[in-house]
Amino acid sequence: MKYAIVYSCMHLSPAEVRHFHYIDPINLQTFNFMRLYGAILLMAILACQNQKNSPITDQGLLEYIIPSSYQDSTISALSASVPFGAVAVGPRRVQIQSNNLNVIGHLKGNYYGSKMRDLKIAPLFLSANYQENQDPEAIMRNLMTSNPTVMVDSKPGSCTLRYGAELEVELSAASSAAFHQYTLDEEGYLAMVIGTFDQHGSTHLQVEENPLQFNLQVDADQCFSLQFSQPSVKRDQLMIDSILCDILVFEMDENPLQLKVGYAHTVEAAALTADTLGSSMTEVRNAAILAWQDVINSIEVNTPSQELLNEFYTALYYCYHFPVRNPQRSRTAGHHFKKFPPDFEESLFSLFTILSPELISDMVASYLAADSLTESHVSAFTEAYLKGFREEGSQMYDRISEVNLTGELVTDAHLYWCLSQIALLQNDLTRYAEYVEALGSLEDQFLSGDDRPVFVPFDMRLVVTSFETTGLYDTLLTEFIDTKSGDVLNHLPYLFNHSGSAWKTQEKVIEVLNAGLHSQRLHESQVAAWTVFTHLGFYPVHPPEGVYVIGVPSFTRAEIHFDTGTSFILRGRFRIPENFYVQVGTLQEEPLTRSYVRQYEIVEGGEMILEMGPVPNYLHWSDLEAAPPSLSDPDIE
Repeated sequence: MKYAIVYSCMHLSPAEVRHFHYIDPINLQTFNFMRLYGAILLMAILACQNQKNSPITDQGLLEYIIPSSYQDSTISALSASVPFGAVAVGPRRVQIQSNNLNVIGHLKGNYYGSKMRDLKIAPLFLSANYQENQDPEAIMRNLMTSNPTVMVDSKPGSCTLRYGAELEVELSAASSAAFHQYTLDEEGYLAMVIGTFDQHGSTHLQVEENPLQFNLQVDADQCFSLQFSQPSVKRDQLMIDSILCDILVFEMDENPLQLKVGYAHTVEAAALTADTLGSSMTEVRNAAILAWQDVINSIEVNTPSQELLNEFYTALYYCYHFPVRNPQRSRTAGHHFKKFPPDFEESLFSLFTILSPELISDMVASYLAADSLTESHVSAFTEAYLKGFREEGSQMYDRISEVNLTGELVTDAHLYWCLSQIALLQNDLTRYAEYVEALGSLEDQFLSGDDRPVFVPFDMRLVVTSFETTGLYDTLLTEFIDTKSGDVLNHLPYLFNHSGSAWKTQEKVIEVLNAGLHSQRLHESQVAAWTVFTHLGFYPVHPPEGVYVIGVPSFTRAEIHFDTGTSFILRGRFRIPENFYVQVGTLQEEPLTRSYVRQYEIVEGGEMILEMGPVPNYLHWSDLEAAPPSLSDPDIE
C-alpha cells in the first residue's frame, strides 16, 4: 500500500494535488522535494529487490576454492549453526552411475558425533504414462534399479545434481533450513521417497491443514517441516529396511517444484525456520554465498602463488563444509605409537575455538546429547573448558567423570590429566588430588617400562628426558616419520620443538608439504584443518592446553580477523620457497624466546614476525626452556 501511495504521488502535478481538499496547501518546492524523495525511495526498493534476485557474480576469495572429485553416497546436510546451514554440498564435481546418489540427506543439529541422518529424500522421474493407482512397491523397485548417471556440480553456496536425462535438482540453504528445486526436462511425474536413516526415528509425515506442508516428528524434540510449492497428486507409505517411509508423487510441467526443509526442536519452530528462507533459488543461493564469504574472509593471506591460494582457501572451506566428523583413531602403525590417545591429531575443534567460537557451544551441546561419551569427547570438553567456554562446565564434568578407562597407559593418563584440570577449575580439590595421584602412578609406569611411548602430549618433558639424550629421541622420531604417508598429517612433524630441535620441525613440515598428500584429501575436515594451521605457521600439538607449536609460515603475511574487531597478523619475513628456516622471531614487538604461542595471545590480537632464512639456526629455540610447556616443567605452576 505505501509503495502504491508513493508511486501515485509521483505522477500528480501540483495543480492536481491542490484539488484534494483534505490536503493542506503545500509549498511547490516542498512538493517537488517530496516527489524526488519518493522516486529515490522507490528506486532503492527496486534495487534491493533486484539485488536479491540477481546472481552474485563477484565470488571474492571463494574463487580460489577448487572443486573436489571425491564421491559420496549422499548429499549430506546439517541443521547446526554452521555458515552454510542445512546443506553441505560442495564444491565438487563427479560423474557416477549409482542409485546411492539418489539420496539427499539431512542431519540432526545435535548428535554431532553420530552417524544418524534423520531425514532422507530420494527423487525419481516417472514418465507421463504413470498411473495414480500404481503400486508403491513398483515405484520403489524402479528407484532402486534405475541406476541413473548422476552428475554432481557444486559451488560454495549451491549444488546441482543431474539424474540421467530427465531430472535436475538444485540445492542451497540458510542456517537450519534447505531449499530444493526439482526440474523435469519433459512433462511427467516426480516421485519422492521421504523417510529416516535410522529405525529409532521411523515415523511418517504428518499432514497439516495446509496441503503444501508436511511435518516429520523424529523424536520428542527433533522435527522437520517440509513445505512444497504445489500439492502432491498421491501419497502412500512403504516399509524400507524396517523403516516406514512416505512416497509423494507430483505432476510436473515446465515449472519447477520447490521444497523448503526446516529443522528445529518443535513443529512450529521448524516451520518458522523454513519460512525464513527466500522465495527463489537465486535469493537463497546469494545468502549462502555471502555467508561463505564471511567465513573465507576471516583469514587474508599474501602470496604470489596461485596454487598456494587455491590450496589454503579450499582447505579453509572444507573445515566448515562438513565439520561433524567424529574424531577417527590414529591409523599410525608401529609399537611406539600404538598407545596413542586416539584423537590428538584432531585440530578442527581447535581451529573453531579461534575462528568461530560460536560453533564450540553448539558442538559441546551435541556431544553432551550423545548416548555415550568417549575419550575424544573428554579431550574436546577439556579444551573448550580450559579455553574459556565454561557455560556447560559442571554438566560436562559430571558426564566425563563417568568415562571408562581404556586400559592403555597413555590414553588413561590423558584422561586423568583432563579430569584433573577441570576438577581444579571446578574447585573440586579432593577429586583433583585423586586424579593427580593416579596420573603420577601411570607416569612411573612410563619410566620403568622398556617400551617407552614417544608421545605423551601433556608431559613431553617427561618423554624427552626419559631417553638418554635429546639426540636419541630425535633419531627415533626421524626414523618413525614417513613423510610419504598420510599418517603424518597430524602432530608428528611438530614434536622436534619439544626436544629443542625446532629447525628439524621446520624441515619435516616442508617435507610433508612438498609430498603433497594433504592436497589430495582437503575434503576431509581434519586434513583441511591441518593444512590451514600448517600454512599459517603453527599447530595445536596438544589442543586442550591452548598451546600452538610454531612451524613454518607459508605466507609473507597472513591476517586472522576476529568478530571482536581485532586481528592477529603473522609475518614470514623474507619467506620465499628456499627460505623456510626460522632465524629469529618477535611477538608483540618483543623477542619471541619460545617455540610456541598461546591461545589468548592469538585471539587478543597483535603481531608475530618470523624472520626466515635458507639455513638452519641450530641454536634458535634449542633450550628445553624454549620448548612448549610440560607437566614436568619445574615452573609448571
